[in-house]
Amino acid sequence: MEMKLSFLPGDLHLTQDRDGTYLVSMRGDEVLRTRVEKKAIARFNALRRELEAQFPARELTPEEKGAALSRSVMDYKLVQVRASTKPPKKDRIMPLRVVSSALERLLVFYIRLFTLMSLGSSASIALRSSSSECSSHLSR
Repeated sequence: MEMKLSFLPGDLHLTQDRDGTYLVSMRGDEVLRTRVEKKAIARFNALRRELEAQFPARELTPEEKGAALSRSVMDYKLVQVRASTKPPKKDRIMPLRVVSSALERLLVFYIRLFTLMSLGSSASIALRSSSSECSSHLSR
């Protein structure tokens, strides 16, 4: 994951290079290059605090606030319209009508098995015949 932090009024930037080094630069000049992330962030934040004193934040005018709100609402609407025009995803579970007949027979066998097991040992003969019936159905 690549790190990029910026304080635009002071042209201050913190970037992480592909080799893992962190570079703090201000107005195009290299201020710090290190492999230690905490050290780079600490230096960036110290410089940012100094620059914030030189470039204080100003309050937005009502027109700027309205324009920002309008852009935000339009971005939201664009995302909603795009999401509503996408085709729906296919269900991950196959409908019952697609299940093969062999699986249906197997399901019937297990239902019979459960029913016979709940009846007790008197149904052991019926269980054996049901078992042979299921194996003959599955071999087809």
